[in-house]
Amino acid sequence: MAEQSQVPVAANGAEPSTRPGRRPPLFPLSRRASFAVAAGLFLVVVLWALDVQGALATFLRWLADLGWASLPLFFVLHVAAVVLLIPGIAFPLGAGFLYGPVAGTVISAAGKTLGAVIAFFIARYLLDDRETEPAGPAAGATEEPSPSATSAADDRADRARARRRRIAEFKRRHPKLLLLDRHLPEGGWRVVMLIRLVPVIPFKLSNYFFGWSRFRRRDFVLGTALGTLPYSFTNAWLGALAADLSALTSDPLPRGPAEWALYGFGLLLALLAAALITRRARRILAMDEEPATTGQERMGG
Repeated sequence: MAEQSQVPVAANGAEPSTRPGRRPPLFPLSRRASFAVAAGLFLVVVLWALDVQGALATFLRWLADLGWASLPLFFVLHVAAVVLLIPGIAFPLGAGFLYGPVAGTVISAAGKTLGAVIAFFIARYLLDDRETEPAGPAAGATEEPSPSATSAADDRADRARARRRRIAEFKRRHPKLLLLDRHLPEGGWRVVMLIRLVPVIPFKLSNYFFGWSRFRRRDFVLGTALGTLPYSFTNAWLGALAADLSALTSDPLPRGPAEWALYGFGLLLALLAAALITRRARRILAMDEEPATTGQERMGG
């Protein structure tokens, strides 16, 4: 019988995180993140240079000719625009223009929420640093897996472990970010809703940050659904007031007293949300500094 190679086993029974001879990743997480940000900015510039908003206006004009039959296609594209980080507000404004302020609000809010949830799950499954137990064999299964299948599964497990290690190392190098990620989710859906009302991080990009964080799924969904309603209502109302679709992406829309009052109310909500989030963040950071200060005082005493 041929001797089988002995594979070292960790204390907890799991395989070691790396194999002998495996080269380290070419780029660390921080450099990859920098490349991702640079690629995103480049994509935004390219989309702006190609006049994507003008193309969207032309497309929305074609949808207007279809009437309510265009709703399924419009909704799917609205969701895709959120997931793919396509900039612009042509879809929220177009929802009001095509379907009216009330239906446009519902359609825009539902599209933004569904797109946000999809982006959230993409980030959570691709950028999750939590360990998961390997699935055991199925009940009644007697057939041994082939060597090629075992090798492919081992490679996937190694890549997942390496990804989790890089993310954990990134968090260790940024303790303040780790602290906020640890304590902000305690606020649940209220914190998510407040962050939605404050444009500190662009909405479409923040969906991926939420997926990477420790916020619970139901808190993210509820906070996003409530936080997108004011924005969706404002843009659907303005879109319904537009004389034609070209005004949605080029000419400024006329604003009367009601529109300015609506914007003022939204500004007050944003300022209030920013103040609450800032106060909570400072309190969390102060909690981290108090033990260090107390320890220094004891050593000095």
